[in-house]
Amino acid sequence: MINLPQEILISITSLLTTRDKLNCIRVCKSWYNIIASSNLYDKLEVKNDSVFDIQAAVDMFRKKKYVGDTVKNLNIKWPSLKHSDILVSFPKLFPNVRTLHVDEEFYNARQFPSPEEFDYAETFKCWNKLETLIDRSEYLVFTEHIFKHSNLNTLKRLDIATVDMYAREESDNILKILRDNIHCIPALQELSLVNPTIRLEDMEVLHDSIRNLKKLILNINCFHNLWLQERAVSVSTQASQLKSLTLYIYPNSIRDDQENLDESVRKWISYIGQKYKNLQYLMIETYSQRTYNHYLSTTMEYAAMNMLSALRYIKYLGIDLCPLTKRITSIMEYNRIQLNGMVLHLNDTPQNEQMIDSLRPSQLINKVVKLTIRISALVIRRMNEPSYLKSRAIKLPELFINVVDLTVYWIPEGCATMLLSNLIQSFPVLQKLETGLVDFGVSESELANSYHIKECNTLESICFNLRAGPHQKRTNRFEFNSSFQALFQACPQIETVQITGELNGVSDEHDKELTLCFSKNIKLKQVYIRLVRCDGYSINGSLVERKEASKYPFDEQLHHLNLVIHEPSYVTVWAWFPNPFSF
Repeated sequence: MINLPQEILISITSLLTTRDKLNCIRVCKSWYNIIASSNLYDKLEVKNDSVFDIQAAVDMFRKKKYVGDTVKNLNIKWPSLKHSDILVSFPKLFPNVRTLHVDEEFYNARQFPSPEEFDYAETFKCWNKLETLIDRSEYLVFTEHIFKHSNLNTLKRLDIATVDMYAREESDNILKILRDNIHCIPALQELSLVNPTIRLEDMEVLHDSIRNLKKLILNINCFHNLWLQERAVSVSTQASQLKSLTLYIYPNSIRDDQENLDESVRKWISYIGQKYKNLQYLMIETYSQRTYNHYLSTTMEYAAMNMLSALRYIKYLGIDLCPLTKRITSIMEYNRIQLNGMVLHLNDTPQNEQMIDSLRPSQLINKVVKLTIRISALVIRRMNEPSYLKSRAIKLPELFINVVDLTVYWIPEGCATMLLSNLIQSFPVLQKLETGLVDFGVSESELANSYHIKECNTLESICFNLRAGPHQKRTNRFEFNSSFQALFQACPQIETVQITGELNGVSDEHDKELTLCFSKNIKLKQVYIRLVRCDGYSINGSLVERKEASKYPFDEQLHHLNLVIHEPSYVTVWAWFPNPFSF
């Protein structure tokens, strides 16, 4: 193996993980020189655990400085206090990093060396080419040093999330870091904040310093009644460059003061209409689907009308503030808006039924190609009769005849085959389907056998996200297999299949093996599987992978998947079966 041709060695090594590459360079001196001198470390993930020999990696990068210079994408996972002196030296080891990701698997960074012990300014000034910074750690010390000491003139994307949404001190610290240093990022175009304490006055400060912001994502969890402090602000300047806004506002509990929380939401809506008049993408999700008092409020409807009357360039719209009433659609039609994507929320209110009827004659949706249907959690909990969902959803395809990309979340137990069979055969040009299924394979067989699904020859990609319901129901092998078989046989042109999430538990020893039958999908190219409660898979009955038996006696029995594939040699299968605690 030592005498492998250099080109083949480099080609093989390029497919390995960082840890395996580092193991390869220790085989012999010739391998060390070949691998270290090749551009194989463009994407580097470092971790200070017992498996990853971080000291050996750092020694190699220090000896071969030009190798560290090739690292452009750096992902840091640092779950323990070990080697903190190495961690803070990364800017000098990898000076040309363009994308930095600090993982949430990051120890208490307050244990960093003190400024008296370590020269942060001299080290962090080496990072002067950053374009993307993603920080999921709890205390943001790494980001704080970058803001203070690095040149951020080239930074275009900043993504910061508070790991603990209830950590008031850390959330305030994030905002303070941003307020104090946001002027150092003049080229920023994308900003994502998961933070419970951000307020409208903070947005004005941010926009005054960032004039080229094009995409903004805010996730606000209003705990400790912080929304009572929300004040209306006067809009000084337009954020004319912002094209995409995603806003999530959730209370800590639906028992919170709804009236005051509604008022806070209305202030945000009013601010959006005044500040972001050039928006093309708008997504707003609040707590409205948890309680209909907010959703059916005429006050909220008028607030939404005022906001949408100011947004004349919207192309994608998803708001759960209120039903899309005739008054709202009329305003958007008056502005000559034509959507190419939207989100519809289905619930069991009369106003929701009227919403579907009001869209029927509208020119607003004629060019919609991307449609998302969200089924209210309240509906799922109250659902006893699947025909109710059918009565709502079956009306949609005739309204959206140009949809090529369809997403449906979450479909309750017993409704999947019925609902998907109607949707698949009713959208004439559908190419991509993504759906979330609750308790799939528990009670689907009667529906699967009673529906003849007409073939959909346009569908090329399917993604199923499975979720076990709260009642710990068991998967029935026959029902699971027959339902999936009916769906796959109806889509002979499928090229890509993705199945992720969590399977329900095993009923008994005879129900362990589940079958995914792709025998009629002759164009299939890729299958991606990531499932909890599964021990491995076979292809056409031949075992490919099986996990070792669990060491925990309380773990329930695991399923095993058998993939029936027409031409296995032409299909790439990726499969991963994580433990429930790591999913």
